[in-house]
Amino acid sequence: MGRNPMALVVLLLALLLARPTTSAAEQLVLGFDTQTGWNDNLGFSDTDQEDVFPYRFSPWLELRRRRGDLNYDLRYRVTYEDYFDRSDADTIDQLLRLRGTYRVSETTGITFSEQFAREQSLTQRLEEVEPEAGEVPDLENRRRRFVRNAASVGLTHILSRRWTMSGEVSNTLVDFRDDEFVDSSSLSGNGSLNHALSARDRVGFGLSATHQDFEETDLRPSSQADYLSLFGSWIHEFSPNLTMAVQAGPTWIRTDTDGPGGSQSRFTYFGNGSLSKRWETVNASLRYKRTESTSSGVSGGTVADTVGGRITWKPSLRWNFELNASWTRRESATEQIAVQRVAAPSPPFPPGSFFLIPRQIDTDDSVDQWNLRLRVDRRVTRHLSVFGRVSWTTQESSVEALASSSRQVDRFQAFLGLRWQTTPFLF
Repeated sequence: MGRNPMALVVLLLALLLARPTTSAAEQLVLGFDTQTGWNDNLGFSDTDQEDVFPYRFSPWLELRRRRGDLNYDLRYRVTYEDYFDRSDADTIDQLLRLRGTYRVSETTGITFSEQFAREQSLTQRLEEVEPEAGEVPDLENRRRRFVRNAASVGLTHILSRRWTMSGEVSNTLVDFRDDEFVDSSSLSGNGSLNHALSARDRVGFGLSATHQDFEETDLRPSSQADYLSLFGSWIHEFSPNLTMAVQAGPTWIRTDTDGPGGSQSRFTYFGNGSLSKRWETVNASLRYKRTESTSSGVSGGTVADTVGGRITWKPSLRWNFELNASWTRRESATEQIAVQRVAAPSPPFPPGSFFLIPRQIDTDDSVDQWNLRLRVDRRVTRHLSVFGRVSWTTQESSVEALASSSRQVDRFQAFLGLRWQTTPFLF
């Protein structure tokens, strides 16, 4: 697949805005993370589970600016992963992340982000890109190398004391190095108009559109998917510490598949809702989201429903506990044709032989994924902290043609590690 054009737009925008001013100061922070642990299913397989004991070392640097009209965080991280009993599985992953805001005037602001990851597997994503509670996690695939790039540019403008307008354009690209998996790209845009009814209530409406391209593989024809949504929104603050947000509306979906299947369309709904509560030492949130999925590895466009929750507890300045749980269901956006690999009997066929059988994929066919993650951090000194984390993932598919894995697969991981970083260098 080609380069992501949105990535170039975001980087050029950041360079153009990054003019020196006397009111802002840049900071450079250097550091590293190191961790070791246990993974009970390296290949994410139900037939060939392999316990491994990985060691990871991740040096990183962060350049940030948090004063003046321009604010940004630019981080680059390299992770070397070594397996004590599997040297052929050793990898080097890279992550580049840029997030920033620019205040054009008292009434207009720009946001921009760019994230480039070259990694071994969607199941081994670095912690900076792990999904937040309620967001759509990536589909778990077998261990393969891939490149993922996501970029966005947004604009917010205050029209009056009660009215604001906003818009955003984003682009996501997933490129696997293995032809068995589906490379994909997604281009999205949205705009909204919002009104403050009172100090506690804000309402709005808007329009969003998304176009996705899925490349051809040995098992699947190429396809495209388009989504057009109208939505209304409402944000209500019950108190300074309790907030509810709701956004929902009708969505029209159209998919085009080269070869069998042709064009299909249908109406559904997209939306999201959240409830957030803050206490003195505890924050909790519960979220639901229904949207198109940008994960690759499935047959064409998919719709994802995600329910997620997060609880963080900070009993002191040195301790932090975080618990995340989520459930996601992916369904085919419309009826589609995929090809399913079926093992051939041996004999008479040679061992490892298989048949390719066309399979009708209905909107009732789905992939379900459950995730549970607990992390504990302890700050030892100003520069050093230690952490432990455990995670459990299970994924179940109603038909193997939907996912590049078996019908039901589980994985458990546990890690202990430490993080060290320098005092910020000012310049």
